[in-house]
Amino acid sequence: IITIQLNYTQTMEESPTTENMTNNDHHRLDKNQQQSQSPKPQQSPPQKQVTEVVRPRKLPIPLYVPNLIGYTRIILAFMGLSTSLHSPSKTVILWSSAALLDMVDGVLARKLHQTSTLGIYIDI
Repeated sequence: IITIQLNYTQTMEESPTTENMTNNDHHRLDKNQQQSQSPKPQQSPPQKQVTEVVRPRKLPIPLYVPNLIGYTRIILAFMGLSTSLHSPSKTVILWSSAALLDMVDGVLARKLHQTSTLGIYIDI
């Protein structure tokens, strides 16, 4: 989970634009400016702190990395079965690779917090 903090300042009053002001508005603005020239204690505008939590995008369960490794293991097992009659050495290499991947996917699932029921069924 990544947390981003944004700080910004919000002003209490915004000065009116002179384009949309009438003569009466100009007169009131001049009065307000004269009154505001008297020394007053400076108040800092209020500050708001906004915290936005950005979560990593969650993958669909079938696309979890350990499940992808499980799919690869299934493919390697079938490839080993198909080569077993005419190339026993290829069969041993394919099944050994599938066994090594079987050891890796469980550890990786726990480390990446990607455990799932689908992963359990693929592991069987």
